[in-house]
Amino acid sequence: MDTFAASDLSTSDQYPIHVGTWVNWSRGKVFGATLTVSRREADLLIAFTSFFIAYVSTCTWRIFCFILHRIYSSPGPQDAVYHQRQVILRNSSSPESAIQLLITLCRLNYLKLRCFRPLPAAVIAALCLILFTAAGGLSSLVSTAISGQVLLQGTRCGYIGDPSPWIDRNKYFKYISYQSEKTDNAANYAQQCYSDNTTSFLNCNRFVTERLATNIDLDAPCPFNASICRNDAGNLRLDTGFLDSNDHFGLNSPANQRIRWRHVLHCAPLQTAGYTTEVIAPNDSYTLYHYGAYGVGEEYRNYTYRASSLNVVYHNSDKKVTYANHLIESIRADVKNGTTYSAGSDFVPIDSLFRDDADTHVSFLSGNGVTYSEPSTDEWYRVAKEPSTVLWIGANQQTYLEAYLPLEPASPMGCADQYQFCNTGIEGDDGCGPLASLRDAVAGAAPLFNTTYAEFSNYEAESEPGSLLAYFGNVFFTFDITVESIISQLGGQGLLSHRTLNAAIQGPIASNQWQLDFIHLWEVSLASTQTAFIDTAVGPADETLRSLWTDYATSKANKLCNSQKIRSTAYGSFSLFGLLFIFILGILLILTSYLLQPVSKFLCEKKGYKTYAHLEWTTNAALQLQRLAQEEIGMGTWSKCLDTIPATRKGELLGSLDTNDPEHPVLRPVTQKTVATLDKVTSFGEIDTLNSQTSKTVSPSGASSKPLYPSSQTDRYPGFNARRP
Repeated sequence: MDTFAASDLSTSDQYPIHVGTWVNWSRGKVFGATLTVSRREADLLIAFTSFFIAYVSTCTWRIFCFILHRIYSSPGPQDAVYHQRQVILRNSSSPESAIQLLITLCRLNYLKLRCFRPLPAAVIAALCLILFTAAGGLSSLVSTAISGQVLLQGTRCGYIGDPSPWIDRNKYFKYISYQSEKTDNAANYAQQCYSDNTTSFLNCNRFVTERLATNIDLDAPCPFNASICRNDAGNLRLDTGFLDSNDHFGLNSPANQRIRWRHVLHCAPLQTAGYTTEVIAPNDSYTLYHYGAYGVGEEYRNYTYRASSLNVVYHNSDKKVTYANHLIESIRADVKNGTTYSAGSDFVPIDSLFRDDADTHVSFLSGNGVTYSEPSTDEWYRVAKEPSTVLWIGANQQTYLEAYLPLEPASPMGCADQYQFCNTGIEGDDGCGPLASLRDAVAGAAPLFNTTYAEFSNYEAESEPGSLLAYFGNVFFTFDITVESIISQLGGQGLLSHRTLNAAIQGPIASNQWQLDFIHLWEVSLASTQTAFIDTAVGPADETLRSLWTDYATSKANKLCNSQKIRSTAYGSFSLFGLLFIFILGILLILTSYLLQPVSKFLCEKKGYKTYAHLEWTTNAALQLQRLAQEEIGMGTWSKCLDTIPATRKGELLGSLDTNDPEHPVLRPVTQKTVATLDKVTSFGEIDTLNSQTSKTVSPSGASSKPLYPSSQTDRYPGFNARRP
């Protein structure tokens, strides 16, 4: 049953989904056996399962009735409650009908001790009803317990290249467009699905884990040399803790074949005193920030960042305050083998900003013409405490207003970025690599996965653990999912403060607004990471991007490609264990209910086992009780008296109901006619006609017959008056 089908493009789920059986390792090998079908088939299966459980409920009740009937069966003389209870147990088709009759029987005898005798059977019926009603409702858990998880079909599994703008500009801008779209989507997801304060209009049930948890420390120490941070405390440290490749990212695999991944971001506003140089030129003034150098040869720069002076941005007569936004730019310095990796870095940080166990990035925030409605003590926005007069120029007017301006042209934020990879196949801390920069974290963990960093970087890992590390780790190199990349893509719109920015006027901001901003950027990064694993498995939907895409070539990588889980409402996934348990147990109960009487009959006839109990069960059936009543008044020549349906001779009439006394109806015997005559009788009107005839007919005893309907109670039933109370 291993077939594949692409989802209906009319639905919101346009990913190719594996249809058939598979093992969801989040639930284990046995309980994780899963069946995925289309939504229509899933709805039919749920409905059929509920109907099946209802039918099993009826059969199970019949089993209880048989057992209780046998337990209560006694050959001695018994009162009416006994016989009525036995008849109820024999003929009730469902627990609810039995409850109604048994409770009524108790109520009729409520002043007598015998009223308690039907109660145990009523309680058992009630328990049976409750049990199977709950089972019917919980039957949907065979699907909902799996949380709608499905397996992707990784037909285009691979990674996207990073083309150089100097070699192929068309490919480069396709790449930029692709990454920008992914970042925008992640920002929307983070805003609506990671926030507790917004109403989501997006489908937040796409990933196996809706949101990745983070340990947030708002009072962290300085992540660098204490001299370069504005504060020794009150900084921000974000730590995912160890996240499971299966449970959190949906990479389906057994517990001992997974990766545990950890990401730590540690940020603090940086000092600017002693790290800046002001340059005043005839036509421009700017400030240089010295946190490291970049470039080589003639392109060497002994500064990190350049920002226009406040006088140029806010007070130059040639500048107008318009619909500006914050300007935020980020540069990074990657570490490899404990030193700055120049090929992957924008600058070489100074010693007080360098860490050999982390990648570093610095984000510069500039007002860029934005004014503030209120002062703020935030250490990154750096808003003045006293207002300034700002000229507002419109189409046909100009106005001078008081506003608060930034204290500095740009405000730097330094962050240390760390990663850690662990092999779940190795117990304890021995299975974890170092908490370090991305490249050193991969290199340190590579031996634990039976591979090397060289094999990782060249996509040449041959072992299954090595392929797992290469597949998982490559996501962080080929997708722009770091906070620094998010800042580069979103700019000022990535800040939470942007939501209260209008017409270049920034509304009130919190005293720790920078922490709120970076928590949001961190959440966008996590959402991007979740998306990246799905994008790796299915590839880009736009065919024009296929030229940038490289498919994984090894069989081990392709196996991982087909192991990506997501959640989908366009398909239904069922626990095979749950389905098999329901249907196998149900079939056994159904068979048991149908075999009880034949087995009882066999034991009675061959072994003489509980003959009376068997005969009582048989004769308490509705049609057998009818036979007994008819025989009691001498009507019918009966056969098949131990079968489901007893039979009379052809053409025999049976006693009918006498309703002359509506409060005490009884059966009345009738006079038999000849077979030839009876074959012609089709209605009671014809029977009345026969009664009026004077001709004699033969009764079963051979005596002269009486009218078909006797005229008195004594004639109707011998001994009738004696039995009247």
